Amino acid sequence: MNRDGRKMLDVLVEVRSNQKSLEELMSMSTSEVNQSIIQFQAFQVDKEFKPIEMRNGESQRHNSGESFHANESDHSNTLMIRGQIPEDQLEELRQQANVVNVFDNPKGVIAPMADPVDCNSRQAKGTLKDVVKYLGVDHIWNQGFKGEDIVIGIVDDGITAQGRAAGSRNLLPNVIGGSREDWGQITITEHGNMTSTDALGIAPNAKLLDLRIFERTGIEESRVDPIVAAYEWAIQHYQRTGTPQVLSNSWGYIRPVDGVTNNPNHPANRKILEAIQAGILVLFSAGNCGDPCFNPDPERCGTHGPGQSIHGMNGHPLVMTVGAANIHEVRAGYSAQGPANFDARKPDFCAPTHFKGYFESDTGTSAACPIAAGVVALMKQLNPALTQTEVKHALMETAKNMEEDGWDADTGAGMIQALEAFTKVKESHREAVTI
Repeated sequence: MNRDGRKMLDVLVEVRSNQKSLEELMSMSTSEVNQSIIQFQAFQVDKEFKPIEMRNGESQRHNSGESFHANESDHSNTLMIRGQIPEDQLEELRQQANVVNVFDNPKGVIAPMADPVDCNSRQAKGTLKDVVKYLGVDHIWNQGFKGEDIVIGIVDDGITAQGRAAGSRNLLPNVIGGSREDWGQITITEHGNMTSTDALGIAPNAKLLDLRIFERTGIEESRVDPIVAAYEWAIQHYQRTGTPQVLSNSWGYIRPVDGVTNNPNHPANRKILEAIQAGILVLFSAGNCGDPCFNPDPERCGTHGPGQSIHGMNGHPLVMTVGAANIHEVRAGYSAQGPANFDARKPDFCAPTHFKGYFESDTGTSAACPIAAGVVALMKQLNPALTQTEVKHALMETAKNMEEDGWDADTGAGMIQALEAFTKVKESHREAVTI
């Protein structure tokens, strides 16, 4: 508003030279341009703004061939100046003889286009040790909890284990058994080695079980039935020994599969639910087919984006569904987005990815899931009676929002905060013991 209470508009005004040479125009101040060319006192010129030359001609035409300017025969260069005009005199300014056009110049409508997601999975944002520090896991270790007496089942493409895979370049410690006779002797793509390393990075004294669900002939030859067999083995082992207490699943379906991903009564799905009902804590990666950075290879992402990237048991209400973000709290741009076909409120939360661990950069929701599983192992060591629901709620209630307040379909409840979740469980356990 000006002193008279009239609304003032911020504008850019393009003016003709009025027969002055370009050199003369460029040497003039904005106020001199206004006085000698526009001669319209209602226009309040910005004296701090240096006139800018606007080059006309063929290169400045629309694709349609129409000129930007009212006078198509006038292709001489013009000047742009800045100022304010009362709203009710805007049209009168446009009608001035040497005014080519008047353009809005609003404030507060531009901003740096900061990358809202992390699409660069090859670039590690820190190391596994940085993940430990970021999550506050080092403080949990200082309290004496490193995963002792906890066994994590790694449901994956196999592990090459110390004492089992002679001659292998990468041998993993703490592997004590598995669901197949050749447990600990094969990892098809080293994916299982990566997820094992990440779980032990958080719970270094935990033990691992190798539950390989992919065939030695290759992932493309693998079927669904090994899932049933691996889970049945885990359930029987749990009933005999009380372990594994945690199952980490960094695998999933890349597209809906009729009769499997949409059918909770499919044997693979029923066996997973049976494991949860038996008392095993089950975590699944959300998947890597979210927008905007999904893998365009149809063999990797048959469907993608919100509502099209979390399939089958990865998005069941009873499992813990883990999305991915880096330790700078930026979502991995491919992390799968809800709703899932079994639950509209998926994923549940995110855990770190894109860090140097087993590989130069451990990536995907595949890396995030075992990180979360390691945190769950520490919580389970603290209170062996913890249930799936209690652990899930503790992680969600203490998670840190990244994109929206509360839960959202991109990041769930946000990034897990291990120390806060552990403390919450500790306080609840202390109260229960006191009572």
